[in-house]
Amino acid sequence: MVYRIKEYSTKDTTRSVARQEVYFVQAKELKLIKIGISENPRLRLSDMQVGSPDMLEIVLTLQIHGQSARMAESNLHLKFKETNAHAEWFNPSPELLAFIEEHKRWLSEGPRAFSFKKVKAPKPTFKNSKTVGVHCAPQPRPSEQE
Repeated sequence: MVYRIKEYSTKDTTRSVARQEVYFVQAKELKLIKIGISENPRLRLSDMQVGSPDMLEIVLTLQIHGQSARMAESNLHLKFKETNAHAEWFNPSPELLAFIEEHKRWLSEGPRAFSFKKVKAPKPTFKNSKTVGVHCAPQPRPSEQE
């Protein structure tokens, strides 16, 4: 039997980067939290659930426009690297749980835009590298501005 290998490019040029979401998924028994990005976190959750022995639930999503989602995800991985369990999975540290709760509170107050700007990381990972991250802060609503 002869198998043919279809050639394809790993670069997907058809996907839109206009709307990405940074998602936080928590395993119910293990309590580990995955920080990732997806255009459709609910579909991503169902894909992850198939291979997981633990029940998973989305605990937070942050909608981000443009290329900032990948930067935000990288910065969050850097921010919580001390609690990294494996790959994109993190132990539920008090800092990570506080971050999630704070952003849930902001979002419960109504729609709000988040600004992401590049910031230098305190310690570069590699020699002569310029490690950058993003700072995430909610923008004030018009009623909050003076």
